[in-house]
Amino acid sequence: VDTDAPHWTSTTKLASSADKGPIYTVNDSTALGVDFAFGNVSAAQQLALANGGGAVVGANVVNWFKGIPVTGFRDHSVKGLLGDVINADPLYVQAFNYGYDKLLDYSSGTATPGAGANLYPGYVAAKKRTYNTDGSTNVAGRTPMLYVGSNDGQLHAFKAETGVEVMSFIPAGVYV
Repeated sequence: VDTDAPHWTSTTKLASSADKGPIYTVNDSTALGVDFAFGNVSAAQQLALANGGGAVVGANVVNWFKGIPVTGFRDHSVKGLLGDVINADPLYVQAFNYGYDKLLDYSSGTATPGAGANLYPGYVAAKKRTYNTDGSTNVAGRTPMLYVGSNDGQLHAFKAETGVEVMSFIPAGVYV
């Protein structure tokens, strides 16, 4: 594995608004997750997004978050669509095999395979499964993901192997 050259960067993968995944937030009146659109959030959230400028300004803020150029807002072509990732700890998620099946049991005075040696491989296999809505499983495995927060208030979810943004989430507290 080449550790010097990145496999992808957000600058190249998020070159335009068409490259962004959907953005979600929570409507604080209904406590339901919604697509991030000006009309989908509560009246209080709309006021906060508009910051005293009315519905057009609020809609422009939403559009800017989506990567759509808005006159008077920072130009995304300068720094890209992703906010700065400063002091954030990216989280890589996949079904990990921590090697517990290699642990030995020394309780008898000799090194013998521990109880976990027989159970752990099944546990790892189960972690790799994804569950379909009908309850069946897909053993092909989970898509390796990279989650990272940015200073634009979003939690971004990227496919770790390709850099494609799957979605982002903006907690209501970011703009209320």
